[in-house]
Amino acid sequence: MPEPGGARVYGTPVGPKEGTEPGVLNHNDYTAVFDASPDAMLVVDADGVIRDLNRQAVAMFGWSREELEGSEVERLIPGASRGRPRRHRRR
Repeated sequence: MPEPGGARVYGTPVGPKEGTEPGVLNHNDYTAVFDASPDAMLVVDADGVIRDLNRQAVAMFGWSREELEGSEVERLIPGASRGRPRRHRRR
């Protein structure tokens, strides 16, 4: 379980400053790989706040980076299903 304010990338807890496992990728390489991915990806912290997203996520959701970064991930979930992620995070 990450510390409060930490983030999860593919289920791997990472701190807000590390971004990746130590020694695997430096920040510039991480950013290049993250943005070059053909899939939309979000980095969401333990509180459900979107901390990072790649270009494909911006294109897929139709919101600007500025509109999504810092907002709750529930913003992207249809209204009838919005309570589920919040309940899941509380576990």
